Amino acid sequence: MAKPSFNNIFMNLATDLALRSHCVKAQVGAV
Repeated sequence: MAKPSFNNIFMNLATDLALRSHCVKAQVGAV
């Protein structure tokens, strides 16, 4: 199993954080 790149790790983190966002309009995540 290949290691995920840091770019993929942080993009997945931003996507997961967007799901937990309290802002209904934006739904964005930032790293």
